[in-house]
Amino acid sequence: MSEQLDPTTRAAAYDLAWRSRFGRVDRADLEGFATDLLANGIESPSIIQLASGSGRISIEDGVLLFESVLHDLGLPSISSDEPWWLAPRVAALPEGGIASGGEAFFLRVAIASPAFGVRWDPGESNYYFAARLADFVGSLLDQEATGSEVQAIFEAVEDHLRRDGRERDLVLVGFLESLSARYRSAAEAREVERLMGPMTRRLWTKHFEPPSRQH
Repeated sequence: MSEQLDPTTRAAAYDLAWRSRFGRVDRADLEGFATDLLANGIESPSIIQLASGSGRISIEDGVLLFESVLHDLGLPSISSDEPWWLAPRVAALPEGGIASGGEAFFLRVAIASPAFGVRWDPGESNYYFAARLADFVGSLLDQEATGSEVQAIFEAVEDHLRRDGRERDLVLVGFLESLSARYRSAAEAREVERLMGPMTRRLWTKHFEPPSRQH
């Protein structure tokens, strides 16, 4: 059924998916989406039930119905371990269609690490999530044997600095400063530096003087 969706309706489904995942949706949004589907000739029992809610169903039940609607449309669940709802934003990234430097930064990271992508709430503060990214990277390093994912994240950070450069303070203050607070020994700092690209490493060593550089 997903092939029946026009671009506007598909974009609305993706938008509602991430908002539902992070509790940023209300009943009117969900019911309006279902009503639009019916108006476009797309129907199923779940779509009809959601459209006829008239504000009587709870938001929790509305989200459960929306999950059923996504299934009927052939789209993944909002509890997926892949951030599929970011697809339209990802598609716009190479064309310069992302107005926010912060969003562009996190999209690059989400592409590199879907496990972080499903945690990123585009409606939350960029600096809050930059600090959470630092915690995520730190937890991966603490687990060991996960260097490839951390490497991919640092490559995404490097790619953003090289290609875009917007929101450099987000990388510097939000991500690297939070990351630097986790590492006090020279050995730990060297391990982190080893995974960084040259532009990221220059910011790291210039501003935070990790223990490996101290005398």
